[in-house]
Amino acid sequence: MDKLLVIVRHGEYSGGDSSPLSEDGRKQMENLRTVVNAFVTKTFGDSETIRVCFSFSALPRALESIRALRCTGEDMIVTNLYMTDRDEIRKPHEILDKVLRLADHYNANVIIVVAHGEMPSVVAETAHEFVTREKISGSLPYVGKDRGFIVNMSTGEITHIGHDSLDEKKKPAPVVQETTRPVIRGGPPRTDRPVIRGGPKRIPESSQGNDYNDDIPF
Repeated sequence: MDKLLVIVRHGEYSGGDSSPLSEDGRKQMENLRTVVNAFVTKTFGDSETIRVCFSFSALPRALESIRALRCTGEDMIVTNLYMTDRDEIRKPHEILDKVLRLADHYNANVIIVVAHGEMPSVVAETAHEFVTREKISGSLPYVGKDRGFIVNMSTGEITHIGHDSLDEKKKPAPVVQETTRPVIRGGPPRTDRPVIRGGPKRIPESSQGNDYNDDIPF
C-alpha cells in the first residue's frame, strides 16, 4: 500500500519568532488542510488511512499550523528541529529514518510534517532518494509559507502543494529565500525526546533507534 509523506512550511505570521499565525496564515493552513485531504482521498480512495502528525518546532506558528492540518483524534509529535538553511540541516537521512520509524510504530500510512525554511525541500529530496536510490536532478526550490511537498513513499514521486493547489494549473514558481530576518543556529533548546500528545506514554525500545548517537532530538 502507498505511504504519503507530506512536509510543508508553516503559515504566514507577523512579528517575531514567538508570534502566532496571522489571520491570513490561519486561513492558508485551513485551505492547505483541504488540499492535503483531497490528495489523500485521491490516493487511497475508500481504503483506511492512519495519519500521524509532526511539528519540527515548538514555536507557535509551527504548532498552530500542524494543529490546523491535524484531524480530530490524530496523534501529534513535537520535536525541536528548527533548522532553516540547507547547510544547517544535519543528517537528513537520519531525520527521515526516525520519522518513518515512529510512523511505523503507529502503523501510519500518511505522515504530515510542519517545518521551517528549507527543511521541506531537503527532507522531500531525501525521501525521493530513500525510495528510488537516486538523487533528484538539482535541488527542490525553497518554498513559501504554507507550501511544501507530498512524496509518495512507494514510487518517490514528488508533488508540489500549497494552500491554493486545487486551483492551480501549474507548479508554483520558486520563492526567493528570506534574508531580512536573522539566521538562528541551533534553534530552541533541544530535548531528548519528542512530546507525544495523545499517543502512547512511551515508545518501545525497539522503536527508539538506540543504535543512533546523532544528536537528533527524537
